[in-house]
Amino acid sequence: MLILPYVLICIYLLYFRKKNKNAWLIVALTIIFLSITSKTYADLPNYQPLFDYYNLNNVNVTISTTNFLWAYLCKFFGFLGFNYRGMVVILIFIDYYIVHLGLKNFMVDENKFFGLFMIFPAIIQLVQLKFFTAFSIVFLAYSLYIKNGKYSSIKFIFLTIFASLIHSSASVFLILIFCNNKKLNNNLLLIMTILFSILFNFNLSIITGLAKKYLSEQHFNRYFVNSITPSSIIWILAIFSLWLVCLLILKLIISKADKKENSKCYEILEKNDKSITLFLLTIPLLFIDRNMHRFLEMGFCILMLSISLCIRRDNMTKNNVMFLFCISLVLIIAMFIYTPYGSVLQPVFSYDGFISIFK
Repeated sequence: MLILPYVLICIYLLYFRKKNKNAWLIVALTIIFLSITSKTYADLPNYQPLFDYYNLNNVNVTISTTNFLWAYLCKFFGFLGFNYRGMVVILIFIDYYIVHLGLKNFMVDENKFFGLFMIFPAIIQLVQLKFFTAFSIVFLAYSLYIKNGKYSSIKFIFLTIFASLIHSSASVFLILIFCNNKKLNNNLLLIMTILFSILFNFNLSIITGLAKKYLSEQHFNRYFVNSITPSSIIWILAIFSLWLVCLLILKLIISKADKKENSKCYEILEKNDKSITLFLLTIPLLFIDRNMHRFLEMGFCILMLSISLCIRRDNMTKNNVMFLFCISLVLIIAMFIYTPYGSVLQPVFSYDGFISIFK
């Protein structure tokens, strides 16, 4: 089992590493090692046949193909001589570098960000690689947007739409466009999202009827044919609780931040507060598809961005050390709520020998 060295790397990044220049590379290489030493893990039986389908059957990819950029990536890596496991290795490296580029837009302690990221959702992102590839692009788009540079809105929209061509659900991240609106009060935004969520649930039958009319049978069955059981309601409440904890932690960080001392940092924290508030809008989508919980992964990453802005190596007080420890516990709980250890996490941490990444 490789979980012990994995935990030690998390601790090293969070508490001991001084320079943060290559933190992303340490994490990327760690995840790559896990990916090529696990014979099989969750979602691999879905992605690998899809890779083979595009490469062995000479399938013509068109714009009408679902997530057609992912299909092109499969064909491209197949053309280069890689199998799907090789595609995983290269994409992990690229995706973590893209996240690193997003963090470079701010004066953050990347050690803190990637140390927390390794706890959650790094392993899940390995399993859900297609979503992670789109996720990393959206994270870069978000960092450019809240930095508020030239044409930031256009860059955010373009990159998010581009990411949705890899994983269609990435289009939901367009709701974050409202986080940069200075006229929107955070408390007012929270009330609006709560009201919208309630309205969505009351009109779920109407939405389902419209979906049945306009979606293909395959897509309708994929997203709308769900039986909501008491156990799934409890699970949805658990995801809601995670969102609430995420929001409350960020509000605690904001309450401790000094607006006068660092107004730019405070402004970013307020935008992040609005963004996590907006993710409440995705909770009702869980009644349609349980996979919609993935959006909260971005919420936690925005929280990690906020933490790494405020807690750096040069201000590691006892209170900050304890705060990081408490955040780590929250992320561990989130990891186990998202994924059962036995079926999802344990296979990733099992050493099965090195797997070939070439055809």
